[in-house]
Amino acid sequence: MTNSFLSLAGLELQSRSRMNDALWQYVAGVAGDGLSFQRNQAAFDEFKLLPRVLRAAKVDCSLTLFNEPLAAPIMLAPLALQCLAHPDGELASAAAAMAQDLGFVLSTLSSCPMAEVARAACGAALPAKRPPLWFQLYLQPRWQDSLSLIRRAEDCGFSALVVTVDAPVTGLRLSELRTGFSLPANVSAVELEGMQPAPTTLDGLLACAPDWRSIEALRSESSLPIILKGILSPADAALAKAVGVDGIIVSNHGGRVLDGVPATIECLSAVRAAVGPEMTVMLDGGIRRGSDIAKAVCLGADCVLLGRPLMQALALDGALGVARMLKILKDELAMVMALLGASSLKELNRDCLWGK
Repeated sequence: MTNSFLSLAGLELQSRSRMNDALWQYVAGVAGDGLSFQRNQAAFDEFKLLPRVLRAAKVDCSLTLFNEPLAAPIMLAPLALQCLAHPDGELASAAAAMAQDLGFVLSTLSSCPMAEVARAACGAALPAKRPPLWFQLYLQPRWQDSLSLIRRAEDCGFSALVVTVDAPVTGLRLSELRTGFSLPANVSAVELEGMQPAPTTLDGLLACAPDWRSIEALRSESSLPIILKGILSPADAALAKAVGVDGIIVSNHGGRVLDGVPATIECLSAVRAAVGPEMTVMLDGGIRRGSDIAKAVCLGADCVLLGRPLMQALALDGALGVARMLKILKDELAMVMALLGASSLKELNRDCLWGK
């Protein structure tokens, strides 16, 4: 049985044999020396849980984000080119998320057409109870191309826009360079076909990089909730709120862009304080256990997103692997909450952490 892993650590070990070295280095690739990637996971260990006894009760992990239901505060992050890991790619990931009543974010760099992904998601969830299905937007060099992507997403029923803002240039991922990773002929970013490609020089990329005016213009073009992904600075979080952004994802791009930055969990509390309790704040980076999710919620996150484990689960067993990975995290979170004496997400707060 290929999907017999019992934890995300086991998933990582088993999935390694399903990828050639170049693909593994692409999935696991980190910027620089990998300090930020390592810190993302290690920083969780510095926050200790403080259980309360004789309070165990039935646990409810559910919540709503922008009026859409989630069985637990877990979503699949927008990962590019998922057909690299499995022929079904984003179709499998979206269906698995919906089958587990969890959310899915489709990347601009999807290797499956967004209309087909939307159909796969709708076929795996009850329409009245469908979890979040969001579209991640890389703003394109030509504004009309960005608008085209937005209109397609709206027409396909995607219910929010996740704008990645922390990667105006690509990070230096040495492991990819060493293995000579390149895309196979049968995998491409299908939604970008016919659009103006991004510049290939640093000066060219910086010349067309989005700024805060781009976010204001985007806000005027779509009624969908807009979520900025890639915020670490409380000052940037406050600016996002000021220009009418609806949510924030505290993220350092999984340590794939700029090395030497703090772990996302280290930045979370300050970002939450900068935007107040009402704004939706999420986090990605380093989530590998249900206890990590609980700690993130205690420190102010409404939800977390999973990146690399998604590609590993896809490579191991397609949709079944992704569904199993998500089920493990859901079950771990429920167990941790029961042991903490928290019957709902609202009861996860700083009182559940030792010395914090």
